[in-house]
Amino acid sequence: MVNTSSAQGAQFAEACEAMTRTVRELGPSPLKGKHSAVSGQPSAKAAETELEAVS
Repeated sequence: MVNTSSAQGAQFAEACEAMTRTVRELGPSPLKGKHSAVSGQPSAKAAETELEAVS
Protein backbone atom coordinates (compact mmCIF):
# COMPACT_ATOMS: atom_id res chain seq x y z
CA MET A 1 0.00 0.00 0.00
CA VAL A 2 1.28 3.42 -0.90
CA ASN A 3 0.13 6.65 0.66
CA THR A 4 1.08 9.74 -1.31
CA SER A 5 -0.21 13.29 -1.47
CA SER A 6 -1.07 15.14 -4.66
CA ALA A 7 2.37 16.78 -4.53
CA GLN A 8 4.15 13.42 -4.72
CA GLY A 9 3.43 12.50 -8.34
CA ALA A 10 6.92 11.15 -8.98
CA GLN A 11 6.80 8.86 -5.95
CA PHE A 12 3.35 7.62 -6.96
CA ALA A 13 4.56 6.84 -10.48
CA GLU A 14 7.57 5.00 -9.07
CA ALA A 15 5.34 2.92 -6.78
CA CYS A 16 3.06 2.06 -9.74
CA GLU A 17 6.03 0.98 -11.84
CA ALA A 18 7.36 -1.19 -9.00
CA MET A 19 3.96 -2.85 -8.56
CA THR A 20 3.69 -3.47 -12.31
CA ARG A 21 7.15 -5.08 -12.37
CA THR A 22 6.22 -7.32 -9.44
CA VAL A 23 2.96 -8.46 -11.05
CA ARG A 24 4.70 -9.19 -14.36
CA GLU A 25 7.41 -11.18 -12.57
CA LEU A 26 4.75 -13.27 -10.84
CA GLY A 27 3.19 -14.15 -14.19
CA PRO A 28 -0.31 -15.41 -14.83
CA SER A 29 -2.49 -16.47 -11.95
CA PRO A 30 -2.41 -20.23 -11.39
CA LEU A 31 -6.09 -19.99 -10.45
CA LYS A 32 -7.21 -18.14 -13.58
CA GLY A 33 -10.08 -19.92 -15.26
CA LYS A 34 -10.63 -22.44 -12.48
CA HIS A 35 -12.72 -20.63 -9.89
CA SER A 36 -14.01 -17.14 -9.33
CA ALA A 37 -11.83 -15.29 -6.84
CA VAL A 38 -14.90 -13.57 -5.43
CA SER A 39 -17.47 -16.34 -5.04
CA GLY A 40 -15.33 -19.46 -5.06
CA GLN A 41 -17.66 -20.91 -7.69
CA PRO A 42 -16.40 -22.30 -10.98
CA SER A 43 -15.80 -19.59 -13.56
CA ALA A 44 -18.18 -19.20 -16.49
CA LYS A 45 -15.58 -20.68 -18.85
CA ALA A 46 -14.99 -23.71 -16.63
CA ALA A 47 -18.75 -24.25 -16.28
CA GLU A 48 -19.23 -23.97 -20.05
CA THR A 49 -16.46 -26.49 -20.70
CA GLU A 50 -17.96 -28.88 -18.16
CA LEU A 51 -21.41 -28.49 -19.72
CA GLU A 52 -20.01 -29.26 -23.18
CA ALA A 53 -18.34 -32.40 -21.83
CA VAL A 54 -21.65 -33.65 -20.42
CA SER A 55 -23.64 -32.92 -23.61
